[in-house]
Amino acid sequence: ALLMSLSVTAFAANTTGGSTEVSFNVDPTYTITIPATVELQKKVDGNTVTYENDYTIEAVAGVRLLKNEYIEVTVASDFTMQTTEGATLAYSITAGGNAVANNGVVAEFGTDKNAQSTTIHIAANDPDYAGEYKDTVIFTVAVKTN
Repeated sequence: ALLMSLSVTAFAANTTGGSTEVSFNVDPTYTITIPATVELQKKVDGNTVTYENDYTIEAVAGVRLLKNEYIEVTVASDFTMQTTEGATLAYSITAGGNAVANNGVVAEFGTDKNAQSTTIHIAANDPDYAGEYKDTVIFTVAVKTN
C-alpha cells in the first residue's frame, strides 16, 4: 500500500493595514391604497339631513424613501356630484379636520416600517332631488423633497 501525503502552504502578505468597501442598495418602495368607491350614508341630526362617510388612505407597511423625501397625496375635483337626470349637489372633503380645495393635499407619508393612514371625510347636504349622485375624484401620489 502506498501512502500519500499532501501538504499545502499558506502565504500571507506582510502589510500594515488596508481597507475594504462594504455596500448594499435599498431601492425606494411604497404602496398607497385608496378606496375605489365611497358610498355616502344618510345621517339625520334633528331636522338636519346630510350624506357623509369616512374612508382611509393607507401607506402599506414598509415605505422606504430617500432621506428628506416624503409621499404627498392630492385630490382633484370640482366637488360637485350629478345625477343622470342633471341634478347637481356640492360636497366637501376634509382631511385632518381641514377643508380640502381642488388639487389640495389630503395625506403625507414618510419612511416607516409600520403602516400609516389618514382618514378622509366626505359630506354633502340633503339634495333637493332624488337620484343617484356621482362624481369622480382624481388622486395623485407623488414623492416630494423637504
